[in-house]
Amino acid sequence: FIKIINDSRAGYSSSYNDLKVSKILLDRNDLLCKTTSQIVNNWEGKIKKITTNQQGKGILSVIIDKGIFIETWNNAFSDLFDNTLIETDSKVYTQLLELNEGDSILFSGNFIESSSACFGTQNFTDRSSISKPEFTFIFTNILKK
Repeated sequence: FIKIINDSRAGYSSSYNDLKVSKILLDRNDLLCKTTSQIVNNWEGKIKKITTNQQGKGILSVIIDKGIFIETWNNAFSDLFDNTLIETDSKVYTQLLELNEGDSILFSGNFIESSSACFGTQNFTDRSSISKPEFTFIFTNILKK
């Protein structure tokens, strides 16, 4: 997963036109879909951000390599159909109570598809999806490492 993303970044330049950028992203997404399960168990990461929304639901961002993020949505509107926000009465919420930004963790869960990719991102542009991808994720288990 990380190698595919880093290889795509290595083949990217900010000087490329939009067609070339789109092609790099399409090829990366196709390779991810062919090689990586959307359900993961005990991946390693570090908590980048841990907070709540206005309803108290958990928001989590985990960095798994330089510039590669696995995240819940950060607001209820964006999360309307994906249900990534961490419910206050869930096991994962309880697991997060004693964790802080910077803590190393093992996490499990599943990636959310988008209309155009098996691994949906929260990035607004193709360029940022390549250079600093933020993958949408439902966390099902978190352990401090």
